[in-house]
Amino acid sequence: MFDRSREEAARQESYEYERAISMSNAQVTGGQDYDYLKSEMADRKKAIMRRKEAEDAAEAESMAEALKLSAESEAHDERRRCARFREMCLGSLPPEPPKGAPGSIAICFRLHGLKGGAGRRVERRFGEDDKLLALINFLRSREELEDVARWEVRSSQPSSQVLATSNEEGLLNATSIAIGSLGLGTRALLLVRNRDA
Repeated sequence: MFDRSREEAARQESYEYERAISMSNAQVTGGQDYDYLKSEMADRKKAIMRRKEAEDAAEAESMAEALKLSAESEAHDERRRCARFREMCLGSLPPEPPKGAPGSIAICFRLHGLKGGAGRRVERRFGEDDKLLALINFLRSREELEDVARWEVRSSQPSSQVLATSNEEGLLNATSIAIGSLGLGTRALLLVRNRDA
């Protein structure tokens, strides 16, 4: 009986020892499982953040491209509108008289402070009965004046008087004044300058 209780105690002790080892293993395994799950969750979170950052970057790039295309489209539309306006002005001009024709005035326009370089010259002949508006429309048809809001035409002789301006007053007077009445002679040099330059 004594042996039996000793055997029973040894079995009990062995059972308790195995149970303690099993619990210890479970704790270690559980801790490892917990650490593994925690690491996996962190990896998933990082992957989600990277995907979101990539989507945000792609969306920002797409938006920037759309804005660029929109700006290019607006610039293209503006260039097209300006080209149509220049064509309209050019189409409203009276025919250019032949070189040396009686009553024709050869005018050399010196473009100062405008797109295309300072001092650039442009020539055209007008009839002495053509209105000042024809001269203004010729200048409006020039690409060099496209971006200039306020410009004026001055004679080089006599005393640099203003002959025409881009504002409303200049246009109202331009419909009634004949180019021949300006006293330019058969050849003239006129200065066209940006009033804001």
